[in-house]
Amino acid sequence: MLSRFHILNCHDLTSCTVWALTFRMLLMIRGHGVSRSTSDNSSEIIDKKLGIDQTSKQTTPGGSKTSDDDVKPHVRLQHQGLKKKEKGDFKGALKDLDAANEAKPNDAYTLQNRGLVKHALKDRKGALRDFDDANEIKPHDWYTLYNRGVVKKELGDMEGALRDLDLANKGNLRSSNVLVQRAFVKMETRNLEGALMDLDAANKVKPNNWYTLKNRGIVKEKLGDMAGAQRDKTASNKLKPK
Repeated sequence: MLSRFHILNCHDLTSCTVWALTFRMLLMIRGHGVSRSTSDNSSEIIDKKLGIDQTSKQTTPGGSKTSDDDVKPHVRLQHQGLKKKEKGDFKGALKDLDAANEAKPNDAYTLQNRGLVKHALKDRKGALRDFDDANEIKPHDWYTLYNRGVVKKELGDMEGALRDLDLANKGNLRSSNVLVQRAFVKMETRNLEGALMDLDAANKVKPNNWYTLKNRGIVKEKLGDMAGAQRDKTASNKLKPK
């Protein structure tokens, strides 16, 4: 993903969170299916939070309260690992997620999040292996494909990155992250018109995002649209958080 997976520096990769996995953990206790979120922001890797709120007991469909003992070991370890990651203890997080994988091998969510932790530890090849394994277990998951595409881009595999990001876009048409990162790949491969199309689409999905506008301004400038580039850059500077 170039430097930190994009042309312009953005946020720390662990700051971009989606709340869906919190609900996944709760739903696992209750025996329901998994809810997925499509929200996103300008960070490059989408990091879904895992975990169970340990400060309160959850209610089962029958009305009874669950106890800590009702939580499956691999879920508890996932929660511990993600808590450590949130605090920046990536080595501790990796240890817990390794243990979670031992407690329940080949869990796609463990592998997805271990991939994120490995990436934070600059082990991009290890992250790629975990995303590969997660994709084998749960094929066509846009979240895995997106993050794998981002890692492939950083490792210089632009063809593989574009393939994964194309599939991720098909899986989630409402993710501006996917469109922006695909635009970066197209910029790297000198497909500036394609990059502009993706950034235009990202701006429609999530209007007035400073990060999208800033990069669209760069593409417009490269294409010779100086007036359009200046408009986007000016708007981006006004919208950028102080």
